[in-house]
Amino acid sequence: RMGGPDVLAGRHREVLGRWSANYNSKRETAIHCTRGADDDNGPCMKRGPSLNLDGPVLQALLDLLPGTLHVKDRDYRYCIVNRKYLERWGGTTEQVIGRTSEEAFGDFFGPGPDRRNAEVFATGKALPFYEVTYPDGHGGSIILWSTKVPILDEQGVVTHVLTFSLDITPLKRMQQQLDESERVRSAIVKHSLECFITADEDGRIIGSGGKIVISTRTPE
Repeated sequence: RMGGPDVLAGRHREVLGRWSANYNSKRETAIHCTRGADDDNGPCMKRGPSLNLDGPVLQALLDLLPGTLHVKDRDYRYCIVNRKYLERWGGTTEQVIGRTSEEAFGDFFGPGPDRRNAEVFATGKALPFYEVTYPDGHGGSIILWSTKVPILDEQGVVTHVLTFSLDITPLKRMQQQLDESERVRSAIVKHSLECFITADEDGRIIGSGGKIVISTRTPE
């Protein structure tokens, strides 16, 4: 057995606490775990000059992100989640860390996320942002813009996958409203072009077959 959630969280934070974000020769995003003599006392996120971060500080930074973030290991168990992830989907750190999606949330997410995780583990390549939709519990939908990034160890092996998602539901609803407005506007313009507007000498509008037709006749 790997141990309970607290043990798992400790092990994974030790591994993931030393990050260096960069791009490889093909400009594909990956996160590389590094270890050095100068960062043995705490996690170190390296990009240029080293920045020493302890566990609480790292968690605080993750909690400031505008979207949801979580990290899973090769057994598809949660290692890290940020505050927005828990607020969005419910549960506590203790209820989520060390568990799979199914163990923590039942069948809510379905097999899709872990299939994408498996693709990242197999290819070592990040998945560009893509849209995914989930029910919001009120008869509507939540639309997320998500990406998945491999986390590599010092040998270049993918050990974890980080997923980051932004809620774009309001933007999509606005786009739908704009599309509907454009559809109505186009229908009005099309209908107007099909109509001939006129009146007889008494000022009466003459219509026929749903269209307004031109008439220059004199009433008898």
